[in-house]
Amino acid sequence: MKRVLIGTPIHSGAHPAYITSLDETVALLPRAGWAAKPLIQTGSLVTLLRNGIAAEFLAGKADVLLWIDADEGWRAGDVVSLLEATSQLPIVGGVYRKKLIHLREFDWKAIAVAAKAGVAPELLQFVGQDLALGFNPEDIDGERGYVGPTKTLYGRIFVRAAHVGTGFLAVTRNALERIATFDDPKLAPECSGGMRAFFDTGVADRKFHGEDVLFCRLARKAGLEVWLDTETLVDHYGPIGVTGDLRGERLHEYAKRQARS
Repeated sequence: MKRVLIGTPIHSGAHPAYITSLDETVALLPRAGWAAKPLIQTGSLVTLLRNGIAAEFLAGKADVLLWIDADEGWRAGDVVSLLEATSQLPIVGGVYRKKLIHLREFDWKAIAVAAKAGVAPELLQFVGQDLALGFNPEDIDGERGYVGPTKTLYGRIFVRAAHVGTGFLAVTRNALERIATFDDPKLAPECSGGMRAFFDTGVADRKFHGEDVLFCRLARKAGLEVWLDTETLVDHYGPIGVTGDLRGERLHEYAKRQARS
């Protein structure tokens, strides 16, 4: 049986949807051939927590480190698909929308246009969505949308990404070990507790980035590709709960918007 460590850094508590989804996931995974162990660490510095969880993962025997944030809800079946995909895709994440703090963060003008065009009410939240991911410039086109490589695994569509959010991300042991040996000053030597700075914030290309972007950037420098399961549906909770979606034509819509920005 394959083994997965489900890592969750928590700053100020877990959403009830996270607890429910985690219980369902831990119950389902053994039936799908995966032994699951949740590892929750609490503190105020998320990068420290992530690096601590990564160190425990490397010191253990799990095959995959699955990051899931405590402000999310998800379908347990999506976790199974993500984990199964790691047999071919060493770093693969799911789709989720960036957390909204207020209703004004919706693109109301675009939503109004879509509503007049006949878009179903339950789909309007996906209009103008801002997702925790980004595509490589060479993989997107302002007219055609996503034009990069695509893989179909287990009936689901996977596409290549420049970066995906660490809130729903699977990383294999081989991938993390490969990154650990990459010639980058921040990765050596090990810090206290056997930690390495896999996850850090900082500046690149004159922009400030979070640990998700810089981790994926580090992985790509080490010769690894980052992939995205377009079929996931993850709920992200702040004061307002939202769902990210890139299924079907929304993949191309989102890619076109990024290409034109």
